[in-house]
Amino acid sequence: MKYAGVLAHFTGDLSMPLHTTRDYDGKKGADGAWVQRGIHARIDAFPERHGLSSKEISQHLEPTQLEDVWAEVLHCIEESHKRVGRCYELDAQGTMERPTAESRAFILECCRCGAQFTLDL
Repeated sequence: MKYAGVLAHFTGDLSMPLHTTRDYDGKKGADGAWVQRGIHARIDAFPERHGLSSKEISQHLEPTQLEDVWAEVLHCIEESHKRVGRCYELDAQGTMERPTAESRAFILECCRCGAQFTLDL
């Protein structure tokens, strides 16, 4: 159970796009000042705060046989990183604190990626 918990923690972290960038809790604006400070906490807290259930996250997921685990790790990191810009866009719109169908679907997609990767491993 201990190792399963550690594994799930890391695969969940991998699916959080801001964990793949140096701008994990704000970024510098054009004037050099920090903007969107606190974004990390708003996104990390979203699933629990806005009612994403484990049942919803895991619904219809099926395990996949991984031929090359390390290649899949790198692929998952790259896919997660592609979502960094969208995190900042949705947060700037205020939808991480006042969810819309769009922000909820985005966070659900991120969570489902982490759950799928955990299941595959």
